Amino acid sequence: TATASHLFSPPVKAILGNLGFVLQFAGVLLLVPAILSTGLGETSPAAGIYLTTVLLLVTGFFLNAYGEKASLNIQQASILVLSSLLILSLFGTIPYLYVMQSGESWADGFVNAFFSSVSGFTTSGLTLIDEPEKLPQGFTFYRSFTQLIGGMSFIYLVITAFYPESKIQSLRGFISGRSLHMRELFGTITVIFTLYIVIVVILFYLFGERNVIDNFALAISAFATGGFLPTSTILNNLDWQEQMILMSAMIFGALPFTFHYSFVRKKFLSPKLGKEVLAYFIILGCAIILFILFSGLDPLTSAFYSISASTTSGLHSQTPVNFNSATHVILIVLMIIGGCGFSTAGGIKVFRLLQLREIRKLFSKITRSELAPQRKKELTSSMLIIIIFFGTIYITAVYLTTIENTNFENAFFESTSIITTTGLTSDIVDLKTDDSVKMVISLLMIVGRMEIIGIIYIFMPRLSQ
Repeated sequence: TATASHLFSPPVKAILGNLGFVLQFAGVLLLVPAILSTGLGETSPAAGIYLTTVLLLVTGFFLNAYGEKASLNIQQASILVLSSLLILSLFGTIPYLYVMQSGESWADGFVNAFFSSVSGFTTSGLTLIDEPEKLPQGFTFYRSFTQLIGGMSFIYLVITAFYPESKIQSLRGFISGRSLHMRELFGTITVIFTLYIVIVVILFYLFGERNVIDNFALAISAFATGGFLPTSTILNNLDWQEQMILMSAMIFGALPFTFHYSFVRKKFLSPKLGKEVLAYFIILGCAIILFILFSGLDPLTSAFYSISASTTSGLHSQTPVNFNSATHVILIVLMIIGGCGFSTAGGIKVFRLLQLREIRKLFSKITRSELAPQRKKELTSSMLIIIIFFGTIYITAVYLTTIENTNFENAFFESTSIITTTGLTSDIVDLKTDDSVKMVISLLMIVGRMEIIGIIYIFMPRLSQ
C-alpha cells in the first residue's frame, strides 16, 4: 500500500507528458480566435473553437497528470510528433463541422473538415473552400491561426525528433547557454512570431488594407508558411509594396529559428548569415532568374511564385497548372528543397542538401572509416530522407494519375505540393474528390510534415541508433 502503482512505463509517460504540454499550448493559443469570433457575434464558429479549446486543455491536463517531463529517444519523439499532429487535426475538425455547409452525408462532411484541419495544422494550405470570403470572418482567421499553431509546435517537435544531434546542441547553446527547456522555446517562438505578424499587419494597414482581420490572417499564413487566404481575391488587390512585404514575410518564415532569435536578441542588428541561409538565398535567386526567363511573367510575379514555392508557403493567385513545363520543373525543385532547418517550411531542407557533398563518403571504405559514428548516422539519415522524399512523391503522383485521370506532370506537381506541405495546387483535389482519396492525401500531408523519416523511426527504430 505504500508503493505507488505504475500505470504506464517510463517511455510512455515521457511521451504523454510532452504531448500534454503541446496540446495545452495549442489550447491556450486557440483562445485568440475563439474570443475574436465571440466579439464579432459569430455564434457557430465561436462554439466550435471553444469546444476544441476545452478538449485540448482537458486532454493536455490528463496527459500531464499521467505523464512526466523526460527526454525522448528518436522513436519516442517520432511517436510524439505523429500523435500531436493527429490529435490537433482531429480536435481542429470540430469548428469546420460547425461552419462548413455540406449537403452530403455526415461522413462526407467529416472527411472534408478533417482534410481542411490537417491542411491547417501541417501548414500545407490545400483547401477545399474556393471562396473563403463567404465564411464568417472569425472562422477565416481561425483557419490561418491553426497554421501558426502547427508551425510553432513543429519547430519544437522536429528539434526533438529528426535533426542531427550536433545541430540540436548548437541550438541549445545559442538560445540559452544551457539545456533547452520546452517552455522557454515555446515562449520565445510565440513572442518573436507575434512581433513579426503585428509589424506586417501595421504595414498592410498603412498601405491601404483596412480590413485588419484579413491582414492578420494573411500575415499569419505567410510567416507560418501555410497557404490559406482570407479571401480568394486578396492577392490580386495588393500593390507592389504590399507584395514585397508579403514576400519578405514568407522568406522570414523559411529561415532558421536561430536567425530569428539572434535578430531580436541583438536588437535588430543583422546576424552573420550561416552557410545554410546563404545557400538558401543563392538557390532562390537563381530560381527567380530562371522563372523570369521561362515563364514570360513580369519579374515581381516571378519572384512571388518562386518565393512561395521555396518557402513552401503556397500562396498563389492563379492556378499553377496554367504554367508551362519548364516553370513546373522550377517550382517542383524549389518545393522539394524547401526552406532552412528549424523553420516552419517543408521540403528536405537546405542543410540536408548541403550534406550531399559528404554523403558520398559513405560509399567508400576509406572515407567512411574517417567519419565519426554520430556524423555517419546523420549522413545516413539525410540520405534516407532524400531518397524516400522522391520515392513518396513519385508513388503519390502515380496514384493521383490513376485515380483522378490526370496527366502525370500535373499529378507529380500536386504530389510534390502535398508531400512538401506547400499548397500550390493543380486543382486536382476539390470537394467532388472521393472521400477515400481525400483521407489518403490528409495522411500524406501528415507524413510529409514529419519529413517522412519519422514514420520509419517509429516502426524501424534501429535506423536511429
